Amino acid sequence: MNVTKTLILTIIAIFVLAAGLSLYTVNETQRAIVTRLGQLLEDKDGNVKVFEPGLHIKMPFIDQIKFLDKRLQTTELSETRMPTKENEFLIVSLFTKWHIRDFKKFYNASGTILNADHKIKEQLDEVLRTEVAKRKIDDLVWEERDILMDRIQSAANEMAKTLGVEVVDARVVRLDLPDSIQQKVFTRMETNIRKLAAERRTAGERKAREIVAEAYKDANVIRAKAKEEGLRTQGEGDAKATRIYAEAYKQAPEFYLFYRRLEAYRETFKGNNDILVLKPDDDFFKYFRRGSTKSKAQTLNSGAEEKRAG
Repeated sequence: MNVTKTLILTIIAIFVLAAGLSLYTVNETQRAIVTRLGQLLEDKDGNVKVFEPGLHIKMPFIDQIKFLDKRLQTTELSETRMPTKENEFLIVSLFTKWHIRDFKKFYNASGTILNADHKIKEQLDEVLRTEVAKRKIDDLVWEERDILMDRIQSAANEMAKTLGVEVVDARVVRLDLPDSIQQKVFTRMETNIRKLAAERRTAGERKAREIVAEAYKDANVIRAKAKEEGLRTQGEGDAKATRIYAEAYKQAPEFYLFYRRLEAYRETFKGNNDILVLKPDDDFFKYFRRGSTKSKAQTLNSGAEEKRAG
């Protein structure tokens, strides 16, 4: 009986030991890759096998499990003093956000998150020092900060290709001056700002003059076209009026002459202080006189003379 119990316990112990050596768990924040006799396990397409979170089986003593953090990582370069082109120092802080994208390339290039962080920091530090050394303080602080940011982003993307990671963000978060040179740089910046403001003001005034001159030219062209159109319309109106007068004269010559004479009276006497000296029997007042002895023929002749005079 004791022998049987001992055998059972031995079998259970062996089973537990085998299970402990053959099973492993991948956490939710991790991914796992397996090396068998020093070689990464790959699928039939040649891609490295990446094991998702859960319980997995391995071959004891042959397989080695490599756990890699899948979460977003942060690499910081904090308050580093870097010389500029003028051999004056800036205090620079930089950070990158990245995560593993290609597990095979990452394993071969770095192996661990700590090693990758160190390599990223070294490469970005080198790029940043090179770019800062090319430029003056005024340029970095005032005009070329965006250019520096673009260069850092480009360098981070190139570095990511070799390390098997994906860079989500990379930027300079601080670009400060040491206390010893702050006032001098601020004075230079103020001078540059005033100069730039004067240049832009001059350019704006010149542009304003150009716009006003162009507006005057356009206005003159519009007025000339309007005047031309007005004269043409007036000429057409006068021609039409002349045709209407001629047709009216043909239909009722005597009434037409009477109407024209009334128009002449209205124009002559419309002023309060106007004075007109004529003989009482002048032909101009013939429609004011009663019992005119002129014949119809004389009236027509007088009307014809007025028409020729008009």
